[in-house]
Amino acid sequence: MDVDKCIELGHLQRIKPDTALAEKEIKEALYDLSDARAMLREKRFKRALATAYYATFHAAKAVLFKHGYWEKAHYAAGVVLGEFAKNGLLESRYASDFKAAMHAREEADYCYSYSKKTAEHVFKIAVGAREAEWISSYSKKTAEHVFKIAEEFVAAMRQLYAKD
Repeated sequence: MDVDKCIELGHLQRIKPDTALAEKEIKEALYDLSDARAMLREKRFKRALATAYYATFHAAKAVLFKHGYWEKAHYAAGVVLGEFAKNGLLESRYASDFKAAMHAREEADYCYSYSKKTAEHVFKIAVGAREAEWISSYSKKTAEHVFKIAEEFVAAMRQLYAKD
């Protein structure tokens, strides 16, 4: 899937770059990171995982708004990030990390449980072999990992956002 196909399907829209919306999304990303951190401390792993994902999602949306895109489906944000990586604007690991975090959140919210083996396989596809271990179902380790991805991701999106 590419950006043009997402637009054709109505999952992404070109807009005038909007820094006001982008700023709101950065604030939401930071708020969600703070919430995810608290949920981790409280051992609320499923919610921590989902909230960490939403931090990545809002940070990605900030960059999309700044660059003149409005996503209409979550995956479309990942497609745009993939294009940014392809064009050298962003390290490719952030596009992969976004997809992995999105997948982890979907699995926790919609599937309730899944095998460690399947999760490891999907995770390796999403982020490559740099992460060798994955614990299934919204465990503490999964939540901590997604939180770490979210933290790094938000920082990277803020750097990309700050570029002119």
